[in-house]
Formats: sequence, structure tokens, C-alpha cells
Amino acid sequence: MVGNEAFYAKVFMNPLMHFSSFFQGIIFCLVYLRFKSERNSESELRNSFSSRLLEMIVNNAAPRYLLYLIGFFMMTASVIWQTPFVGKASEQS
Repeated sequence: MVGNEAFYAKVFMNPLMHFSSFFQGIIFCLVYLRFKSERNSESELRNSFSSRLLEMIVNNAAPRYLLYLIGFFMMTASVIWQTPFVGKASEQS
């Protein structure tokens, strides 16, 4: 990575640039913890939202591909956000 102060200050240290990763981690952690706590009782497991969500993702291809597209979009967007800052350190010298 190019040692660029503007990139580091405006993009890498900006919490808004990391919001999507934090948000996904928090949501999936909550879903997993609820699924883990309810998997011992069969009746609650069938009715909980988190277990339905996990079953839907595992058994159907459409939600998986939607998550793949969302991940691809977020990865592409992060590259586009970072592009203006790449290579500027060599131009300033």
C-alpha cells in the first residue's frame, strides 16, 4: 500500500468506511447467538426468526446469491472509494 497520509486520514481512519463490516458482524453475531441459545428446544427453534433465516440461507440458492452480490458490491465500492487516494504520494514528491 502506498504510504499516503490523505488516504489514511480520510478513508482508513474514517469509521463510516468500516460501518458495513461492523454492521454485518453485529447482525450475524446476534442471529448466531439466538440460534445457538434456542437450538436445544425444538419448538422454539422452528419458530424463531434466526433459525428461519439460517435455514433459508442454507437451503435456497437465491438468498445466498443475494448475499454474494451484496458482498461483491461492498468490495467493489470500497475499491472505488479508495482509488482517488492510491498513488498520490509519488505525485507529491
